Amino acid sequence: MLKSLCGEAAMCHLMICTTMWDQVTEEVGDERLAELCETAGAWKEMVDMGASTAVISSVSPNAKADAESLVGELIQNARPVQLAIQDEMINQGKSVAETGAGMVITEHLREVKEEAERKMAEERENMRKENAAKEKKAKEELLAQEREVERLKKVTDEQNRVAQANAVRLQQEREKAERETKELQERMRTESAAHAARLQEEMRAREREAAERTRQAEEQARTQRANAERLQQEREEADRKMRELQESIRAESQANAARIAEAAAEHQREIDELKRQNEKLSDPHEGLINT
Repeated sequence: MLKSLCGEAAMCHLMICTTMWDQVTEEVGDERLAELCETAGAWKEMVDMGASTAVISSVSPNAKADAESLVGELIQNARPVQLAIQDEMINQGKSVAETGAGMVITEHLREVKEEAERKMAEERENMRKENAAKEKKAKEELLAQEREVERLKKVTDEQNRVAQANAVRLQQEREKAERETKELQERMRTESAAHAARLQEEMRAREREAAERTRQAEEQARTQRANAERLQQEREEADRKMRELQESIRAESQANAARIAEAAAEHQREIDELKRQNEKLSDPHEGLINT
């Protein structure tokens, strides 16, 4: 930019001053300055064209005097010179954007714009991939939850079927026991007293057995009901978690959409600012240098 503004003819009036020498040793400072002036690049090109270098100490008690001395040296060696941008705009009638400096700015703005658009595209792609991955994961989790709910439902249905079958079997056994009891009572009425005592004992044994079977059946029924209630609670918990997961997915999708919109707006503002600066440079009356 500086080289394009001044031009080669004005390089002998250019003094490049370095500061912050107090933060390094003099040897390190000299090495860095030599590297800047001797390595291919903007500094070397300007020095080769006649630009000079100077040191300004920011901590020296005479820092102001040193700076004024350097300015005085520039004034003492000054002579009339036409800057490159003056020649281009006044003599050649170019607009600011058509000058060498303007083209440098335009190229820089183009690179900044391309970089902003590239970053925006990368961000959109990353967010798209992230959303796709999250959506895939959420679908997998939902599918797993649905499979688990279906499994619990099958287990519950199976246990209910087994409980009903057990209830039917126990009812049949109870009816059989009652029938056998009635048969024993009938036999007791028809047989002798000796046989009656034995039959009564058998009847009591059958009654105890029937009572024990009834108790076991009731215990098993209570266990089946407890299992059914537990499975129902697990099913309800799975349904609740599924609803929470769906709500979380919707909220996260909305947040991602908001971030994408905010990022797009920010990049658009940067691009608008670059366009504004470029339009300002394109106005030939904006960039005239007061000489």
